[in-house]
Amino acid sequence: MEERFTAFERHGEPLDTVVDTGTRIVFRAINEAAGPGRPTSEISIATRLAGVAVLVLLVAGANVVNLLLARAVDRRREIALRLALGISRERLVRLLTAESVLLALVAAAAALLMAHGGGTLLRRLLLPSVSWSEPVLHWRVVGFTLALAVAVGTVVGLVPALRASQPDLAADLKEGARESGVHRSRLRRFLVASQAALSVVLLVGAALCVRSLRNVEAIRIGFDADRLLFANMMGDDQTPQPEREAIARMLAERLRALPGADAVARTSTAPMSGVSTIPFFRDRDSVALGRFQPSVTAVSADFFRTTGRRILRGATWLAEGAGTERALAVDQSAASALWPGEDPLGRCIRFVSRDSSCYIVRAVVEPAHRRSVIESGPAPMLYVPVERVPSPWLAGETLVIRTRPELVPALSARVRDAIRAAVPGGSPYVRAMHDGLAPDYRPWKLGATLFTCFGALALLVAVIGIYGAVAYGVAQRGHEFAVRRALGARLGDVVRQVVGESMRTVMVGLAAGIGLALAGGRFVASLLYDIAPTDLGVMLTVSLVLLVVSAVAAAVPARRAACVDPAKVLRGE
Repeated sequence: MEERFTAFERHGEPLDTVVDTGTRIVFRAINEAAGPGRPTSEISIATRLAGVAVLVLLVAGANVVNLLLARAVDRRREIALRLALGISRERLVRLLTAESVLLALVAAAAALLMAHGGGTLLRRLLLPSVSWSEPVLHWRVVGFTLALAVAVGTVVGLVPALRASQPDLAADLKEGARESGVHRSRLRRFLVASQAALSVVLLVGAALCVRSLRNVEAIRIGFDADRLLFANMMGDDQTPQPEREAIARMLAERLRALPGADAVARTSTAPMSGVSTIPFFRDRDSVALGRFQPSVTAVSADFFRTTGRRILRGATWLAEGAGTERALAVDQSAASALWPGEDPLGRCIRFVSRDSSCYIVRAVVEPAHRRSVIESGPAPMLYVPVERVPSPWLAGETLVIRTRPELVPALSARVRDAIRAAVPGGSPYVRAMHDGLAPDYRPWKLGATLFTCFGALALLVAVIGIYGAVAYGVAQRGHEFAVRRALGARLGDVVRQVVGESMRTVMVGLAAGIGLALAGGRFVASLLYDIAPTDLGVMLTVSLVLLVVSAVAAAVPARRAACVDPAKVLRGE
């Protein structure tokens, strides 16, 4: 908006009314600034991972219930004999539940050992720069795990125990009694379908997180981050600025001679490590560009080539120290904001005051990120030569070194040694740009890694459950398959029948899982980047993977059971 204001004095003299066409007034609630901030990405991921862990626990619990149901059928004669000898039903339920709880405690102990090793490995691989004051396994974690094991063992063992305590004594005490079609539990099919459904949810979440990580890593931030090193001489702040700049020029010349240093440039602020703003004027009119005010950086002539910034139009000053012109380079976002629809080359920018000397725009460079890997929009940037800075705060004391990615660690040590040799009293600061950006990538890597591990674990548990259910089912139906084979049924017919029955159950779970994933997509939407939680490609890929793995898991025991000699089975009956 246009605002008319009166400046009362400048250097003691009154001024006339001035029209400033660039001024903008922004109204914002005070509570928005004073209120608590949004949770960090790490906290959001940790919260979602807690839910993912619960889903994995449900998958594992369903699997255990299924296996205990099958085990209870195998123990029918034993249980019937105990009941016939006078054991009470309540005591039998307690016995079977205690067995389940003991099994859960053994599994919890093994899980704690794995968690200690896995947590240590996770800290080293994904969080190497974090200083940990707490051990991997806190005593509260151990206590919670053991309590949870007792609770889960009781819950998953109670249903099979209750079903096993109501046998048909006459039928179960007969030698060779089999589970009839009536006893083939619908509960077990429901549990297999539930495992498939929950596995779909977790696999969809893992695939979405992996796709998000790839999208974040593919963001063009404007700099070749994996090839850049920043160096500075952290000396006495009382050192005069001209002397510090002279030291920086001397260091730049020495570093250019190092093996592996492809290019060296000077700048007042390392890319994406700070912001410098100075009042500036376009044709004697102050400029306000909204939320992002332009960042002004002093750079040497080879800064853009060193950092990998592409020059879209024009050309920068040719060499360090060449010429005395006050040149200026602007990025595309600044050019579009300052001169929309016009040619920015040759335009004038004045810094600090309306009466200062002009800086002439000589180049337009590609936009770059200013603070972080993910930004809401391009941030305007202005670049001036280190020899003609408009403010003493823009001294070109930071060095940017370009090298090959594989040479970054070795060159960092050489640069540090070179600075110590050149400035014995100084404290060298050397850092790879990729290390500085690591916190920005960390939440995405953490989420993708952990979600993938949980998803793979859930899929493995579900596959084991499907395999176990099919293996137990075909073992109980051995007599039926033997009769079918004796009457002329082929091996493939039996396998297709068993696999088809299993796949129908899995497909029911698959449909339910897709529905749950679509409904729960909003809970992980904040963790995703440039991909919708309802992405069709992810859904189809996960469905195909689950169907193929489930078919293999069902086909293996089906084929093994169908290959048994029918005569041998019938003789045993």
